[in-house]
Amino acid sequence: MIISRQLTGLALAGAFLGLSLSAHALSPATQTHADIRRTSFGVPHIRAENERGLGFGIGYAYAQDNLCLLANEIVTVNG
Repeated sequence: MIISRQLTGLALAGAFLGLSLSAHALSPATQTHADIRRTSFGVPHIRAENERGLGFGIGYAYAQDNLCLLANEIVTVNG
């Protein structure tokens, strides 16, 4: 049971890595820019010129808010 979970997790990680590398190889190298403004309650509002900038802004805002939670999930899965 443990081996099949580890194998499934490893296969998923490999698939995501392969997809991200192939998507990165096909896309032209451009500068990404996103304007992130937060409300008084801390809600991020992201403005970008294209989808790449929007994805960058969403990832950056998520990392600002939840970096410790993301690191905890990675350590938990690896453990």
